[in-house]
Amino acid sequence: MSIPFRLEHIAVNSFSINEKETLEDVKLGFSTGFAIDTEKRFVILQVKLKVTKEKVTKALFSLKVSFIFDIEKEAWEKEFVDSKFILKKELATHFLVLAVGTLRGILVVKLQNSMYSDFLLPTLNLSDYFKEDIEISNVVNQNEE
Repeated sequence: MSIPFRLEHIAVNSFSINEKETLEDVKLGFSTGFAIDTEKRFVILQVKLKVTKEKVTKALFSLKVSFIFDIEKEAWEKEFVDSKFILKKELATHFLVLAVGTLRGILVVKLQNSMYSDFLLPTLNLSDYFKEDIEISNVVNQNEE
């Protein structure tokens, strides 16, 4: 089943950089979270990326970005059940692929004038990131602008 959607907005929620360490032997921390805006029929995907080094307390850099997807009304009504939005695994994966590609570009811009300007987010196999459909019950209703 295909759910019509539109990428409504991308927001860089936070970015921090600590230019005291080299890029050798870094570890990549990656996490995701979902929320919904029931008033606007939005599914919100938040992606967090943290690049760290063993024995170094502070991350070399971190980035948190939110991706807001506008879901078509009929599809929303079909998938919004018992105060939860059921996001199919395949669509969640598609959203994540869009997000990671965008995240890669944001990182290039954010790091371009730093000592980490050569860092490229490696390719990630996202096809099995989500194991099943996602029930989103975390409601974040945004004020009208």
